[in-house]
Amino acid sequence: LKYPYASGDYVLLGVLGVSGVAFGALLLAPFLDTGKERRFYKRPIASSLMILSVLSVFYLTNVAWTHYKHELEASGQKPEHIQREEEAHEKAEQGLPTSNAPGQQQEVAIVEKDDPAMETFKKAGCIGCHAADMKGGPAGPSLRGVGDKHSQEEILTIIKEGYNQMQPQYNNAIAQGVTDEEITHL
Repeated sequence: LKYPYASGDYVLLGVLGVSGVAFGALLLAPFLDTGKERRFYKRPIASSLMILSVLSVFYLTNVAWTHYKHELEASGQKPEHIQREEEAHEKAEQGLPTSNAPGQQQEVAIVEKDDPAMETFKKAGCIGCHAADMKGGPAGPSLRGVGDKHSQEEILTIIKEGYNQMQPQYNNAIAQGVTDEEITHL
C-alpha cells in the first residue's frame, strides 16, 4: 500500500480498516436513513453519503494517477500507453502495420507444406474433411490444438475406432498406402 498510514506495521489497517469504513457506511445507510421521503434533498444522510462516495471516487482516482505519474518520472520509465503510441508512430512512418491486432497478423502454418506429415495427411485422405489448413469444415472438426486436447494414444484410437460421427479411418489410410509409422508420426 502506498500511503504511509496504511503501510509497514499498518497494512492490516489499510486493507481492512479503510475499505471497512467505506463499506460499513454503505451497509449502514439504509438503517441510518429510515425516512419515507423520496426526494434526495430531504434525505440528508443518504444524499451526503452518495455525494461523499462520488467525490471520493474522483479524488482517489486523481491521487492514484498522480502518484503513478510521479513514480514513473522518479524511475525514468515511460508509461505503456505512451510507448505503444510511439511504436505505432514509428511503424506508420516505415509503412508497417501500426498494431498487433489479430486481424492484421499473417497466419502461420501449423505444418509446413514440405513436411512429410503434410504428405501423409493428404495421402490418408484427412484433407477431405479437415481441410488443408486443418481448420476443419462441415465434414470434420478443426485439428488445430488437437495435441493439447488428446494424447498420441487417444489420437491413434480415434483414427482406428472413430469418434462421434467420424468413421474409423485406419483401414482407409492403409489402403491409400500409408504405413503405421507414418500414422504414428502424423
